[in-house]
Amino acid sequence: MEIAWDGVGFRNNELKSHLYVGSLPELIDFSVVGGWRLGPYASYNRRYPNGQMINTSGGLNYGLKNSDLNGHFSTWFRYDPFRLGDLSASGGRSYESINQFDAYLNQLRPSNYILKDAGRVRHSIELLNGLTVFNEVELSARKPITGLETSSFLDGLVDDEEEVQAFEPYEAFITTTAISYTPGLKYMREPDRKIRLGSKWPTFSVLHRKGWSGPLGSDINFDFLRFSIEQQIIFGALGTTNYEFRTGKFINTKDLRFIDIKRFRQSDPILLSDPRQTFQALDTSLNTSNLFFEFHHIHHFNGALINNIPLLKKTRIKAVAGGGFLYLPDEKFRYQEVFAGIERVFKIGARRRLRVGTYAVLADANNAKPTTAFKISFDLIDLWKKDWSF
Repeated sequence: MEIAWDGVGFRNNELKSHLYVGSLPELIDFSVVGGWRLGPYASYNRRYPNGQMINTSGGLNYGLKNSDLNGHFSTWFRYDPFRLGDLSASGGRSYESINQFDAYLNQLRPSNYILKDAGRVRHSIELLNGLTVFNEVELSARKPITGLETSSFLDGLVDDEEEVQAFEPYEAFITTTAISYTPGLKYMREPDRKIRLGSKWPTFSVLHRKGWSGPLGSDINFDFLRFSIEQQIIFGALGTTNYEFRTGKFINTKDLRFIDIKRFRQSDPILLSDPRQTFQALDTSLNTSNLFFEFHHIHHFNGALINNIPLLKKTRIKAVAGGGFLYLPDEKFRYQEVFAGIERVFKIGARRRLRVGTYAVLADANNAKPTTAFKISFDLIDLWKKDWSF
């Protein structure tokens, strides 16, 4: 069964290490560009006695239709468990969606993809309690997929009215620097690590992304600046609230390519996407290089409402509500939405849990009539974090 389905794992309890080799079904992959691909995948992780950890993974795959070889690798090392010092490197060749967070139907259209060879290095560390600095350097070669065979069985399921976009291949050298601060962050120290316990204050973040012209042959030139506030508030018996506010703008657009522009994903039909990051009834994908304001909120009542109704309490149904707001001043566009629904958790194994939800959404925009939508969600609990996706 390991070879046929689960994958083969080699665990060394003394070294606290684990080597995993993908199963036979994992040798088979599917790409929107070109269809079926074949190739292996493996990963290795280890935790050292001093609290340091390392995780590395990678894979290769061969496209049956275009006879092309793609692959990826990733290595992550936590070298300072007390200051959460992380260093990672990753890269490879892949067909990458222009908007990786777009609606799932748009992700199934070849016209949304480019060929990307990329390498990146990331580093983050906590300089002071609650003050974290993140840096990333990425060099990529971006190419169109014109000339490749992109047809697959998806052609009969998803309409792709747009043609694959042709553009001159170019190099992109991009650096990202982000600083985040959580005042009053509480924590607990164990012999080999630091565990964050949260704060009554939100996390404030500033991010700067720079596209360079010149270094390593880079052909782009832009600067993007973003400010955000996010927080989780636990109200005890009244439930838990999560919210995030973001605002930003490109302060330099001398050579801003369509791949790097700021995008807001189109909402998925039927399925509820993460309300902390996305909207639920936005009927089209939006993009801007100008100023934007974005807000997301979700509150899980955790039984605070339904538990007061004797008959419904036995169903173990829980209520949830939230909303979102988007404002693009230069485009004179405003969008707002609210949603409410019910969720229930089902036990599907000794540790696994499945949360099923259904929701009603009411949305309004200044250039359209109010609309309604009904959504469902299926969410498996993360066994490592012991938490849900949202």
